[in-house]
Amino acid sequence: MRSELRADLEMLTNVTEDLVSDMVLCASEMFSSAVEYAGPDARGGRMLRTLTLYGVPGRGSVLCLSMVGEGEQSTVPHFPCEGLGQVWPDVALGQGLVLIDRLAERWGTRRALFPDEGVGAAIWAEFTVPAE
Repeated sequence: MRSELRADLEMLTNVTEDLVSDMVLCASEMFSSAVEYAGPDARGGRMLRTLTLYGVPGRGSVLCLSMVGEGEQSTVPHFPCEGLGQVWPDVALGQGLVLIDRLAERWGTRRALFPDEGVGAAIWAEFTVPAE
């Protein structure tokens, strides 16, 4: 997944090596999170990675990376609550989301449906592409 994403990003103009590295690192964390939230019954389930380039007024070009994992979990990845001892397992599992929060301009999660009505969790992150 990382090498395919890197190859896709390297075909685009104005995408710096730093941006490629940040997006590949975020993709790894997103993949792990999507697998985690897919649940134990999703072994062999589908994972969908998308990469979309579009313009946003006032921001220029934006790359949106998303990862959707098929599964049956009732929740989606969420940002950990810092400093609460009773939720330490959530904080430990959410460290990848902290990284995504630091590297991406915006990010979020949602429930997702596959075309054949399978359910899953989606995580997405947006990155600004430097102007020419």
